[in-house]
Amino acid sequence: MHRNRTLTALRLVLPVSAHNADAGEKLCNANFAVCHVGGENAVVADQTLENKAIEKYLTGGFNEKAVVCHSPSVKTKLQLFSQRISDAEVAAVAVYVVNKAKDGW
Repeated sequence: MHRNRTLTALRLVLPVSAHNADAGEKLCNANFAVCHVGGENAVVADQTLENKAIEKYLTGGFNEKAVVCHSPSVKTKLQLFSQRISDAEVAAVAVYVVNKAKDGW
């Protein structure tokens, strides 16, 4: 059920806009930068936010939808975030992550 809400939020937030990417950057920096500074991964070194790792470790390839579909499992593991990050905010973070990965962080 949560995954379906997340996918619905993705459809509402996309297409990508500068506002979504800006909001995603702020959310990413405020909530995920500790583990993912500069696109790296402080917990699992090979599962970075770089485009090759996103393609390898996320189902669906290198795109926002793959990042969003992965995010609920991350939110479950990191219960702190599950109460603070809405589905629309997850979608904005996905836009930011994919854009930064395309640019090479």
